[in-house]
Amino acid sequence: MEEKFHVPTPFSDWRRELLHSRGLDQPDGRPLYRYRLSTAKFDSLESLLRGQIGSMSNLAGLDLVAAHLPGFPALFVLYAADWWRRRYNGGHWSWDSILRDLGANPSEWTTVQRRECVQRGLKDWGLGLWESGGLRFLGSIAVQGGLPLRLLAQARGKIGQILSRVLQLAMGSNVTQLDLQTWMESLQGDLPQSYRHPAIVTLLADVARTVLDLQTEATLDASAGAVNQLNRSIPNWRERFPLPVEDDQARGMIEQLIQDAARVRIERQITCLTLVRHLEQDADGMWKIRSILTLPETLKSEQISRLFDVPVEELPRTAELVLVVGNQRQETVLRRMAGHEAYHLERNPPLKTVNIKAGIRVVNHVFHIQNVNAYDSRSKAWMHRFHGVATGYLSSCLGWWRLLDHFRNAVDSKVLMRATLGITYFQQATVT
Repeated sequence: MEEKFHVPTPFSDWRRELLHSRGLDQPDGRPLYRYRLSTAKFDSLESLLRGQIGSMSNLAGLDLVAAHLPGFPALFVLYAADWWRRRYNGGHWSWDSILRDLGANPSEWTTVQRRECVQRGLKDWGLGLWESGGLRFLGSIAVQGGLPLRLLAQARGKIGQILSRVLQLAMGSNVTQLDLQTWMESLQGDLPQSYRHPAIVTLLADVARTVLDLQTEATLDASAGAVNQLNRSIPNWRERFPLPVEDDQARGMIEQLIQDAARVRIERQITCLTLVRHLEQDADGMWKIRSILTLPETLKSEQISRLFDVPVEELPRTAELVLVVGNQRQETVLRRMAGHEAYHLERNPPLKTVNIKAGIRVVNHVFHIQNVNAYDSRSKAWMHRFHGVATGYLSSCLGWWRLLDHFRNAVDSKVLMRATLGITYFQQATVT
């Protein structure tokens, strides 16, 4: 209702022209980077803001311009977002650099006044504040601007590697935006130090989310060219990414991610071995660990190749599959089946048991009851610090403990993520 009382200004006229050029009468809530300002358009916006601020500098400070000149907040946040994309060169970032490029005096604006302007400007575009992490208002501008061009120029290869790794973790499962954000945070150490910024992490997670969404919408698979398939079904799909689509190398990175995602999806659908781990309560009320590894009758050569990262043509005719638990080993033999690209798993020898009541404490000099006692003692000592754990969390605590015990507390984020998802040979954090 308020807008009908606003007097047209150069700011509102400029925004109206931008919206019309995008086929819009009103903002539709898209991220600001999706308005795709050209260099000429950005320069004209900067010239407009500089000129208006300069012409009014003798009459009113920046605080009055922002508070009372219709259209200023919307164009200021648009300019600031595109400034981030074009000119941010890493390291410390503040409003001062943006304001000085507009010929404005940062001291004329209090923190409260600037925040009110940013919030109003975002609202004018149908957007809200960024709620994930520090620097809430600066972060909002960064997330709306997209990935900085200079970061792409300096670390394009690293960015592609990080995104590929996260997509491999995400394939074959339903992941949330928080999952993607967490994985990105754990891998940001591969970025240049000056770009390890929460907003960068969020934007990279958005890239991964966009790839996954496009894959689902277009039902991409490895049987056809994924990029051509997207071009036919979703012609403007590149516009969804917080990346400069006019940059050939950025376009190439996006297309490579799409192609990789289409291939990985097929690979992750095959499960070789199933491990189920849970807790059981005995008659005395004590909790015990029980793990069941299910071995199929046969395994395809392709599955074994993928499991051990060995080319199919290099697989031997026979092999031993060894399960190691602490100091205990259990072995079975794999034999290639004649006329089939598959292996048969022999079920002998059976699993060993230790009959304590009969006075047997060691079997084959390997299976020793003290191994069980020692493990039980270590787990109890670790659990003691929590002064009791809710029953609903016992399985999760078990997964946590098994990781720490196996890796002797040297657990990094990569090991934890892979174990949690069950995509490694050691599924310590998997709960079923």
